[in-house]
Amino acid sequence: MDTEIVPFDPKYLTETLTLLRTWSPDHPELGEKSLYDWQRCTRYLALQDGRVVGHIGQIEHEFRYANGHPPVKIGWGITLVLDTSNDDVRKAAGRGLLKACEDARGLKYAAVGVVPAIEPAYLRRGHQIRRDANNYYARFFRPAKVLAYWKKPTLLAPLVILANAVRRAQTRPRFGTLEAITRFRSDWDGIWDRLMKQQYEAYGKRDAEFLNYKLAQPNRQYFAFLHRDRSGAIQASCEGLGPGEDLRLRRLLNRETRHVRRRHAVCHR
Repeated sequence: MDTEIVPFDPKYLTETLTLLRTWSPDHPELGEKSLYDWQRCTRYLALQDGRVVGHIGQIEHEFRYANGHPPVKIGWGITLVLDTSNDDVRKAAGRGLLKACEDARGLKYAAVGVVPAIEPAYLRRGHQIRRDANNYYARFFRPAKVLAYWKKPTLLAPLVILANAVRRAQTRPRFGTLEAITRFRSDWDGIWDRLMKQQYEAYGKRDAEFLNYKLAQPNRQYFAFLHRDRSGAIQASCEGLGPGEDLRLRRLLNRETRHVRRRHAVCHR
């Protein structure tokens, strides 16, 4: 029987969560129902003989252009998880799930968090891969892995460890003040647009509704701050930490609220 790609049906929820826990052991939180319910996305399943063998989600997000061109809707691919017990089924499920996202009406497909193992599949499908579109916080924990990912000599890893130890995290703002906040206000929405237009040709929409939704993510603690300079101008930023992560290992808001945190390889076409 051919692998079938279908829109998510709640009757497969338990089986889908089991798939995510079993075949994505490095990210067990993906199989938590609270996170699954919180995510705003369109989902597709791959079925083999009626059994769930693959899952992908797609998040619709608006990107805007600094030059005033009409915005574009990006369909971010997330949580591509496949049952790898049968290689032929895995490949068929992966191809079908990616195609479902690529063919989504009104969306341009893109993905973040593309790991090296699946980059060839994306390249075969005509996508571009940008490995430099990230900050990659794993450099604080496993620098050899990061250097290999960036195609740099891994012999430099001890020097990176030494640099991380010597260059301590900034814990005080260089100017202005930082104020911890628990909510974003809609009258701050224009700040993001203004700053992004100054720095980037295209940028993702960020408004109070979206950021407050992110703050409510289950099992992740967010630290949100408001930065005020001497003129009273404000900038807002937030940093999310998963279970067991230590804020001290992050630079203070990436040196005072740098506004885009590019963490993973980006795939688009």
